[in-house]
Amino acid sequence: DGTDSGNDRELITKYRASAEHPECDTAIDDIVNESIVCDMGQPVEVNLDDLPYEDEVKKKIQNEFDHIFKLYNFGEHGSEYFRKWYIDGRIYFHIVVDSNDPKAGIQELRYIDPVHMKKVREVKSEHDKLSGVKLKETIDEYFVYSETEYMGDIIGASGANQLEGVKVAPEAIIYVTSGIMDSTRKRVLGHLHKSMKLVNQLR
Repeated sequence: DGTDSGNDRELITKYRASAEHPECDTAIDDIVNESIVCDMGQPVEVNLDDLPYEDEVKKKIQNEFDHIFKLYNFGEHGSEYFRKWYIDGRIYFHIVVDSNDPKAGIQELRYIDPVHMKKVREVKSEHDKLSGVKLKETIDEYFVYSETEYMGDIIGASGANQLEGVKVAPEAIIYVTSGIMDSTRKRVLGHLHKSMKLVNQLR
């Protein structure tokens, strides 16, 4: 899956260029303003009415939600985060935990520019030598952070694919995509994908 990352970076760059066009920028402002409303109380909340748990458990969930809400400083930055997610088609946050005191929980949530991140999914299959039947499939998922212009696979001296960048454990990253996929179901598209042709026509 990592081989499409260079294309992902190009897509994000094109989305951002489209978002700078005046007509597109105005439309995005309207969408953000209708989606995130911060001047009428808390812009987002969790509803636990249908959960089949005791009130004590629901209270703990609500307290954790409130804690994460404060870490995001969502009341001040919610519109900004939504706008970035809407334009780029994905958003990443690094979960910061005190390694000396992990029980203290999440200390900080840091925004990461998605052009520097990619998710890698390695699938290793073992087959029976006689029948060729797949016996076992191992899946390893992680993220790679890189600030180089091209973030793709490189071939090492051993001939095996290696990745440029820093490998990050999946539990250290929060990410949300647009949910829109291309026809191959391998690449995430942004909400602005269909607007690129219209923006080019306007130009």
